[in-house]
Amino acid sequence: MRTRIGSGIWSALVVGIAGGCVQEGLVTGPGQGDANIAVPTISAVVSTTDPTGDASASQGNGLSGEAYQDIVSAEVDAGVGVFEFRMDVAASVPAAPVLPPGITVQEWSWNLNTSPALPRGFPFAQGSAAPPEFIITVLWDGSTFSGTLIDRRPLLSGGAAVSTSVPVEINGGTIAAAVDADLLDNPSGFAWVARANDWPHLGSVSVQTLDRAPDGGPAFWP
Repeated sequence: MRTRIGSGIWSALVVGIAGGCVQEGLVTGPGQGDANIAVPTISAVVSTTDPTGDASASQGNGLSGEAYQDIVSAEVDAGVGVFEFRMDVAASVPAAPVLPPGITVQEWSWNLNTSPALPRGFPFAQGSAAPPEFIITVLWDGSTFSGTLIDRRPLLSGGAAVSTSVPVEINGGTIAAAVDADLLDNPSGFAWVARANDWPHLGSVSVQTLDRAPDGGPAFWP
């Protein structure tokens, strides 16, 4: 399956994710494409691998994930004004995944921790603290795929998290997203993890983390 969602900066994502240096390391808890963007002239790739088959183990939580929720590798790259995120899973993502009973959303995401702050709330339960200031998500709600950047920083001052649509592509077992660096406040560095989650609903206290990469701790960009 090849699915594109969103527009604008897509070609930077398609051609910009390339090989580079690897640094592995705190992040826990959790349209059509446009081919008019030039190849990034700078790159700082950080990638991480993850054992195949550990989605069913879900870090010992007894949850059962599908092969297309089993993260094999994940990557963050930076081009000119664009951050590019990629994840490979153990099997092709179906055109219409069947949601498990009680689950309304499946998520593949990259969680970015850019400061020591602990925002509380969305997409986690109200009052629940989790490190990521930004979460780049690819969501399946039973009818459509969507790409969203969740900016959780307003939660620190009593506001609401801000969600912005971003272009994503699903091509077989590869899931990718592109985010304008301005939307991430042009960070010079961050800790990050990739995750595959099942949600009873966004904002639920009972999110089910099926897999994450890396397993033991975060990766660091750059």
